[in-house]
Amino acid sequence: MDYKWLISMAVALELASWGTVAAPWHPALQAISFAMPHAGASALLAVVLQRLLPTPYREPRSTGLLCLFSIGFFIPFLGALGLFTTTLLALYLPKRTRIAPWEVTQFPDLPYRPLVISPQPLYGEGGLAAVLRHAADPDKRHQAVMATRHMRDQEAIPILRLALKDAVDDVRLLAYSMLSGKEQVINARIKEQLSRLQQEADAALRTQLHHHIAQDYWELAYLGLAEGEVLIHVLNTAREHVEAALELRTDAPGLHFLRGRILLHQGHIKGARDAFTKAQSVGLPAVEVLPYLAEVAFRERRFQDVRAALRALDPLARTHPTLSGVADYWR
Repeated sequence: MDYKWLISMAVALELASWGTVAAPWHPALQAISFAMPHAGASALLAVVLQRLLPTPYREPRSTGLLCLFSIGFFIPFLGALGLFTTTLLALYLPKRTRIAPWEVTQFPDLPYRPLVISPQPLYGEGGLAAVLRHAADPDKRHQAVMATRHMRDQEAIPILRLALKDAVDDVRLLAYSMLSGKEQVINARIKEQLSRLQQEADAALRTQLHHHIAQDYWELAYLGLAEGEVLIHVLNTAREHVEAALELRTDAPGLHFLRGRILLHQGHIKGARDAFTKAQSVGLPAVEVLPYLAEVAFRERRFQDVRAALRALDPLARTHPTLSGVADYWR
């Protein structure tokens, strides 16, 4: 729409209002003669300016017109002209857009892996578990499950078990598949070692195979891959193999230590204490045995022995994350 004639009329009315200032009339007549053309000029310029403004600034229409009219009318001489000039300058000579000295980067989705791998992991059991519990987006929970591939089994399996309770089928099936894969790897090793055990006649190799089989069965229990009756069977089988290995070699500290952990898990406290004591007597370092002897003493309610066992630990060992809180409590 062409507004040139409206602008021309507004300019003519504004000039006419200025001409009345010098007229030798009565002050009241002079004020009315000035106000009427000035009001007409302000109204016309308000209509033109509102049409020239960008669309978001045109609403609300009535309030915008009133604001533009008030600026032009209540600032005589310079109000309407100044408003019109500054509006045109802003529309046709805008300020240059400054280039931002930084670049906005979105946070990456899980699992995030840096270019330089740090010795300290950037994700842990607590963080991924929180994603599985609280993230509303199923893709986030799916990615949290995938991130457990880069974690140790001891840390990953509790997260995968939590994912088995997810409301989305894809997340549950992925967690189940990953748990099943870990269990199949261990079971495949057990099957292979049992096959070799049946064919092996050398006592030293049979001892080693019994030890490995017991270790794998213990891993199934320790990692939580076996539950209920299966757990009982796994622990009993692990105990059978470690005791079979001890029949062939009685001075192996690792075998006595493994037997003690199995018995402790089964609730045979006295047998576990004897096994740990034997392991230490045949050469296992005290730093490995004393935390378990402290646990045995606690279960037997010999609290002074708990304190004594933890105090006997090397000061550096007491700073380990899994022991520091317990050692501070019992010191």
